[in-house]
Amino acid sequence: MMCAGLMAGLLAGCAPTPGVMSMQASTEQTQASLVKDGWTVLRLAVARSRMVRLYKVKMDVDVAQGPLHSQFSVYGMVHAPDMALLSFHSLNSNTRFYQQGKVAYVQEYKRWSQTSPMFNLDAFAPYQHIMTWAQARGVSVFQLPDTYVIDQYCHVYQATIPMAAERPLGLWNGAPIASGPSAAVLYTFYVGTKDGALHEVQTATVGAIAAVGAVEIDTDAMFFDFDNKDAEVKLPNDLFGQLVGMSHQG
Repeated sequence: MMCAGLMAGLLAGCAPTPGVMSMQASTEQTQASLVKDGWTVLRLAVARSRMVRLYKVKMDVDVAQGPLHSQFSVYGMVHAPDMALLSFHSLNSNTRFYQQGKVAYVQEYKRWSQTSPMFNLDAFAPYQHIMTWAQARGVSVFQLPDTYVIDQYCHVYQATIPMAAERPLGLWNGAPIASGPSAAVLYTFYVGTKDGALHEVQTATVGAIAAVGAVEIDTDAMFFDFDNKDAEVKLPNDLFGQLVGMSHQG
């Protein structure tokens, strides 16, 4: 399913060394400090986010390989554990996806059709896996100055994690990118100062990507409106109308 492929690519970000070098230089200028219990803090933030019932998600990925340049994005609402209304945008293509339990529909060219439901709507599960992997191997976590995200200030943490930590997990991670043993991903995590939950994750690759070459991929995932009624998932009106019309025809 096109939606699955797009969603999978949004969290597995990578970028070449030059772009990452500038990010590292910026980190040094802001005097990032080593945090001994950083992974404990981050895993707790993910755990708090996974307790949320309703939330909005906005994801963007920017891909550049030589003269080729592509952008993908996803925006929508999730009602854990198995409801979602998402809009996918890729180049000149716009697709909508609605899921309620084990029933799902996709809209392309203004027409809804039944499709397979997403295997896993938990957007935070891949981060839990990556953090557990990194903590067990003693990967360092650095803290940067706080910054404002959506509606609150967030503590900012950064870590460079080998791509060996990446693996397909559900639908929100595991893009089919071949990586060399030295490849790594620079993660920047944003944890709310008010609620202690994970609200944003940015990624970029540090090092080479085997069999792909000079590819730049930057990703940005934002999670907000936690348990807010504005994030409630509702059956799209045009899908409802189409289903009613089909029932009358039957």
